[in-house]
Amino acid sequence: MKKVLIISYFFPPSGGGGIQRTLKFIKYLSKFNWQPFVLTSHQKGYCHLQKEEANQISKNIKIKRTLCPFYKFLTFPGFSKPNLKNFLLRILKWPLLFFIPDQFMGWTLTSRLAGLKLIQEEKIDLIYTTGPPFSTHLLGNFLKKKTHLPWVADFRDSWVTNQHLPQNIIFKIQRQILKIYEKKVVQRADMIICNTKPMRQDFIQRYSNIKQDKFVTITNGFDSEDFANLKSKIKNAKFTLTYTGSFAGLQTPKFFIQALKKLIIDQPDFKKNLLVQFIGNFSQDEQNLFQQPVFKNIVQVIPETNYFSTLKYQRQADVLLLILSISTDQGGDKIYCGKMFEYLNQPNPILALVPQLSISADLIKNLQAGPVVEFNNIQGIQQAILNLYQQWQNDTLIRHLPTNKIKKFDRRYLTQHLSQIFDNLF
Repeated sequence: MKKVLIISYFFPPSGGGGIQRTLKFIKYLSKFNWQPFVLTSHQKGYCHLQKEEANQISKNIKIKRTLCPFYKFLTFPGFSKPNLKNFLLRILKWPLLFFIPDQFMGWTLTSRLAGLKLIQEEKIDLIYTTGPPFSTHLLGNFLKKKTHLPWVADFRDSWVTNQHLPQNIIFKIQRQILKIYEKKVVQRADMIICNTKPMRQDFIQRYSNIKQDKFVTITNGFDSEDFANLKSKIKNAKFTLTYTGSFAGLQTPKFFIQALKKLIIDQPDFKKNLLVQFIGNFSQDEQNLFQQPVFKNIVQVIPETNYFSTLKYQRQADVLLLILSISTDQGGDKIYCGKMFEYLNQPNPILALVPQLSISADLIKNLQAGPVVEFNNIQGIQQAILNLYQQWQNDTLIRHLPTNKIKKFDRRYLTQHLSQIFDNLF
């Protein structure tokens, strides 16, 4: 077996959906003759812990953890109630806006020696970095420069073209500096992996002087083994719509909530048979939306749970709710939600509130996985919910049955693709 050093800031016991991509690559790489070693942050550098996620890691995987300076100030208290303490914390953390490329840069600096030591002691053959945080790629750049080993940089999100960044003067200045960093990464890395085809095309257009075959696409996916022991779906006592995950950046549930509220007011009998579940971490503004008096005993908020419990909630829903509330001009047409692939491997119809002209809408439509409605089309959302509700009442709710078309999103298949990229560098 050849050996690969996988560098990822977020790793169990860190929670969140972003860790699954890295976890599943690690799970299956050994089946394709690559032995993974991990360099990651100490758990003190994580804000949300899900210790159950660590059960997915083989005990044979060697993991090196390093401390991240100022870890207590990594994030704003976005999930806390507004009060004087949190207001003062925000003021104290405001200088983090000036950290370039991001507030995790301290970890990548303190991890340099650990990375070099791991490479030397374990005789590593290849370096793999994944971001965000994108400062992780700068650590990869340093290790590549010092060791001359092949280096693969994985972009789970866009960097300099990330539309989630605010458009104020600070971030506009930052963006110009980020362009310099990204160019160094793209030039020095041996391969660039992109999460979506539009992201790959974006790289190709901006770096037209670099061969196109340096940029490849590996999407997110699902691990079919994780679904093997889930109980069969049964009809719930109430029509249950379930959303799993949080709302980051420009994302918001407000349009769905507006549609739901109007529907309940206009059709009071409907709410007796309705349950809407939001499972994840939510900001105070989002909590306020969910806790309106009209939603009493209807909207249920469940704190973020571990990955396998989340899959169980998905399986037991009548309809899975997918919300991608980012307009086309803000880049919403080029984004996949990570949870979408897990949704696709469940036998439940998906109510997709996404831009109509987007890769997400195209995939849902092509697989006939459920209705697609423009995320801010209030009337369209209401009608879609009513249609699904009537099908539920009549026991004619169309179940989405995973087909051979989604096999290409299986984590094992995706990891095989990654291993072939590694192999081709030798």
